[in-house]
Amino acid sequence: MYKIKGCWGVVLMLAGLCLLASCSITEQLSKTEDTGVRPVIEEVTAIETPTVNMRPVYTFSSTQVGDILYSGLCESKTLRAVTGNNEIQLESLANGTYDTCGIRVRNEDGLESNELIMTPFTILNQPSLAEVSAVLALTTNQTPSYEFSTTQAGELTYAGGCQSETLHAVTGNNLIIFETLSEGVYSSCTITVKNKDGISSEALTVTSFTVGSRPNLEEATVLPGTGVYLNRSFQEDYLVTSQASPSFVAQASEPGSVLFSGDCSSLMTQFVLGDNIIQLGPLDEGEYSNCRIALRSASGFTSFFLSIRPFKIDLTAPVISEKISIVSPTSNQTPSYVFSSSEEGTLRYEGDCTSNVTQVVSGNNVISLFDRSTGLGFTSGTYSDCRIQVEDLAGLVSQVLSIPSFVIDVTAPVLTELSAIVSPTTNMTPSYGFVSDKGGQLSYSGACESSASSVVQGENTIVFKSLSKGTL
Repeated sequence: MYKIKGCWGVVLMLAGLCLLASCSITEQLSKTEDTGVRPVIEEVTAIETPTVNMRPVYTFSSTQVGDILYSGLCESKTLRAVTGNNEIQLESLANGTYDTCGIRVRNEDGLESNELIMTPFTILNQPSLAEVSAVLALTTNQTPSYEFSTTQAGELTYAGGCQSETLHAVTGNNLIIFETLSEGVYSSCTITVKNKDGISSEALTVTSFTVGSRPNLEEATVLPGTGVYLNRSFQEDYLVTSQASPSFVAQASEPGSVLFSGDCSSLMTQFVLGDNIIQLGPLDEGEYSNCRIALRSASGFTSFFLSIRPFKIDLTAPVISEKISIVSPTSNQTPSYVFSSSEEGTLRYEGDCTSNVTQVVSGNNVISLFDRSTGLGFTSGTYSDCRIQVEDLAGLVSQVLSIPSFVIDVTAPVLTELSAIVSPTTNMTPSYGFVSDKGGQLSYSGACESSASSVVQGENTIVFKSLSKGTL
């Protein structure tokens, strides 16, 4: 079976003769390739000219589906055409005039359409702007600086409330300073660059910013301090308070939010205009030297942080205890007494005793007592009503410490002989009797000694130690 000019037939080989059977040759059927229908394409929308769009869009129509073939300097990623209108976006083009860009469509049978030459168009490259450094979102600077970049040099145009004396931009980064701005929000400022061909960039919108003034917060003072505590590690005067929630006064130039830094905090969150009494805490015992406070206005501006004067919270009363009591009896009319205190503070006296010492330190303290009623040394007598207390710098008072009873005796004892030693005597350890009007310690002088070291009030007998022969 053979194909002859598009006709199928059967060749029978008989006796050397060729017989063609069932063959009907139709000349018209042999001409299929010559008579196929080609696509027809036409321009629908030409590219606007001149244009700053480096990837312009072009629209054409096709009577058939097929592959798109490009010629000239134009290319596109769109490679298939549909029946009807086709919109294609050309690949990025350089500046210049394009008058040779062509399109053809090849259908499924391989037949190509007419070549459609695009209407000539011109590309003019547009400057491109980008923000480099924005203005601070909140600024007190009424002439803030702004930095942007441009791909082309050109003349600057400003809009939206911002102006600058800088009227020309160079290729690359440009730093400009806005002219004096009043307080307010700037959210519509724009910058445009027009190149030497008269082509303007898209307007670059400056990131929104607010120009305002910083609120003011006047000096803060802790209110409840009752004394001064010198913290030697900081060399600063500390106010001392027994309140866990001390208060201070701050004067605000406008209403706003309360901001704290350091170890302090408060339940108060808002300032009012004028004086504000702010209660801290509650805070633990200890020293506070890093507390600061600031005011943030409704527009978001923050005052300078104000340091609160260092202070100490003392919630514990001093504890005092006896260390060395007064020797009793004593002839010292201003006897010394030693006690310890857990804190420094002021010494209080009650009862019969007083002293010139009014301030105590933490640790041991020595005081010399005298008669409170006369302001002089004690006279002979028994003193059993002497008490002291310590008030610390926060105003907390210790327990009462009672000084044990003591006797002041400023009169010398009187001794009277009761029984003299028989003289002469052979007793080498003779006895001697005497009467004393006071008890006390016994001392000896001369060549006589005894093991007796104390005497009682009344009669006393002592035995001398062995004596040598002779007159004593």
